[in-house]
Amino acid sequence: SPGLTIEFQGGEPLVNWPIVKFVVEYTREANKKIGKDVSFSLVTNMSQMTDEKAEWLLDNGVMMCTSLDGPREVHEDNRHLARASSYDTVTKWIAEINRRHAARGRDPGAVYVNALLTTTRATIQTDPKAVVDEYVRLGLKSIHFRPLNPFGFANKTWQRIGYTAAEYLDWYRRAVDYVIELNKQGVEILEKKAALYLQKIITDLDPNYMELRSPCGAGVGQMAYNFDGKVYTCDEGRMLGRMGETIFEVGDVSEGEYRDFISHESVRAMQAASYLDSVPGCSDCAYNPYCGVCPIYNYVEQGDLFGKMPGSDWCKISMGLCDYLFGKLGEGDEMKHLLQRWTREKDRVAAHCVKPGTSMTY
Repeated sequence: SPGLTIEFQGGEPLVNWPIVKFVVEYTREANKKIGKDVSFSLVTNMSQMTDEKAEWLLDNGVMMCTSLDGPREVHEDNRHLARASSYDTVTKWIAEINRRHAARGRDPGAVYVNALLTTTRATIQTDPKAVVDEYVRLGLKSIHFRPLNPFGFANKTWQRIGYTAAEYLDWYRRAVDYVIELNKQGVEILEKKAALYLQKIITDLDPNYMELRSPCGAGVGQMAYNFDGKVYTCDEGRMLGRMGETIFEVGDVSEGEYRDFISHESVRAMQAASYLDSVPGCSDCAYNPYCGVCPIYNYVEQGDLFGKMPGSDWCKISMGLCDYLFGKLGEGDEMKHLLQRWTREKDRVAAHCVKPGTSMTY
């Protein structure tokens, strides 16, 4: 591959700050001989952020992503910090880092802290306008209404924070309706999940989003390296590893090599289970060209990598989302023009990369 993205995830990666610095510096040095297009991304809750760390990350072109689940009461309900307000912490650093981007002459409409939203029961019990307005207030240009997956901590607390596919889709439609209305009023904000699908529906370009590939990106488009050196097919596989399920573990960095990991039987099984043209219920579905499946989701929900998709919440949500988008595309030229713009803006806003010593590339 001519390009490589290294993403630091957690837990909280800033807890091990020396390793974050080492990986960035070592990668840049090693890449001088190879010449790949390398970018870095850091997913952080900002609890360990300091002025010194922020400056180093900005100077070294590390893009930052955080979590913001909406208004204070929703965010605090989802995420607790022992000695501080998680909401105050994250909103403070979003504003501060964006200010520092602007001070470096970077386009504030394209380069900023990216925020992700995890949709829990507390979220869908909240007026979607309040959630969207929080993002607009902070100057964020995109919002991603990700449905909750039953992995890791969410699996243990599903009775408290989970919901049905129908409940999610009802909230999602109302939320995106409001996002569309804001755009008509001149407020620049897009919904990422819709933008990803629309790029596949409207254009001949593929956003290369791991969950919307056929087969999926597990093992061949991404790998997850755990802090103990174990390597997993993907981040979802790593989460199940934390739950005691080891079938998605493909090796150890101290023993194996890349060719061993990518040819592992678990990677091959994941590819076979996510190739839509061979998945019953997907192979002859009208939305086949735009969707994707997650074998790990199938494994958790149904006990089998090869899911029975018509009965899966994953499938219900994907089909409901496509029904909604195709319905919007049928409403007329004004709506189609707006949604076409989202397919262009998604790349400018959500897939940007800032490199040290350059202005920016998108």
